[in-house]
Amino acid sequence: MSIRLGNLLLNIIQIIWAMVMLTQQLYEVQSHSEETDPSTESFSRLDLPSMMQ
Repeated sequence: MSIRLGNLLLNIIQIIWAMVMLTQQLYEVQSHSEETDPSTESFSRLDLPSMMQ
């Protein structure tokens, strides 16, 4: 009984941990997309081929 309860707690902790990591990644992506200016992003994308040559 106690072993089963321990396993259940571990599973719950793992699920919570996974959800925390996912939300953290999503938050980081959102903050990064807000920080980057679309005009500078497109400019660097256009500048890439000329840098390769």
